Amino acid sequence: MRGNAQHEQDMLDNDIGVIDMTILNLYPFEATVAKGSAFEQCIENIDIGGPSMLRSTAKNHAFTTIVTSPNQYAEVMDTIKSAGGTTLALRKRFAAQAFATSAAYDSSIATYFSEQVSEQATLRPPLCMASTPARTRARTRARTRARTRARTRNRPSF
Repeated sequence: MRGNAQHEQDMLDNDIGVIDMTILNLYPFEATVAKGSAFEQCIENIDIGGPSMLRSTAKNHAFTTIVTSPNQYAEVMDTIKSAGGTTLALRKRFAAQAFATSAAYDSSIATYFSEQVSEQATLRPPLCMASTPARTRARTRARTRARTRARTRNRPSF
């Protein structure tokens, strides 16, 4: 990891170069489903490693560039030619697009699976994004206190 002296030394000691850019396209899950392919073929086209590489590169956008679409190639090349490398602004923008791509990909998989299960099954994530059980309990307590204060304020005084 760049910025971590021990990691950088380990890379030098083991002759490991840095990664400046990751260019990847995810398996065509959505296109496979859209063609009406069999369940097994759709499952085979769920990319596992790609989203992990995409997310890890985007997370480390301070040092690395994630390219997720051929539509980005020309802009990357132009930026490299004019600036001598990618800029932080470009890396941030591409990282945001990568996270959106990852979220949409996961959402399409979740939607497909939910359509494959029985009508009675309702699939919901157990927690809100970035939630923990403690945060969920805290939000519930805060809502209860707010409702109690509202009832108390609106109570007629005798």
